[in-house]
Amino acid sequence: MSKNERQMAATTDQVWQVIADPYAYAHWVVGAKEIRGHQGSWPEKGALLHHTVGTAVANVKDNTEVLEVEARKRLKLRGRVRPIGIVNIVVDIDEEVKGMGATVRIKEAVVAGPISKIPQRLLDPLLALRNAETLRRLERLALKRVETP
Repeated sequence: MSKNERQMAATTDQVWQVIADPYAYAHWVVGAKEIRGHQGSWPEKGALLHHTVGTAVANVKDNTEVLEVEARKRLKLRGRVRPIGIVNIVVDIDEEVKGMGATVRIKEAVVAGPISKIPQRLLDPLLALRNAETLRRLERLALKRVETP
């Protein structure tokens, strides 16, 4: 399982505003190119986010499902990029402490598909690089948002 953590300048509310916006997903999640729509009320449990994932060479249309949510604290997702693989992702947000911004952690584990056959010791560093950039983008977008009262 790949694990990343980032101490952000953004507040918990600013971070959550980005996470709770289904159309922001493609701007902060590395690999997501386009949000084609969503079913249910994102990010409530059971909601689906229909996305296109890929590169200039190939694109895959699939979805990400909310498995668990605790507003402003935790979001557990199952991301599908079939036939390549299926991943479980957990985003945890810790409240600001003494004037510091939120601490955000991402854990990601490949759970199915051909990519799950790659040894974890090879896969985790790649996921860690991707998720370091994902957290950087999340912070950048959160800092652009106006905090709600």
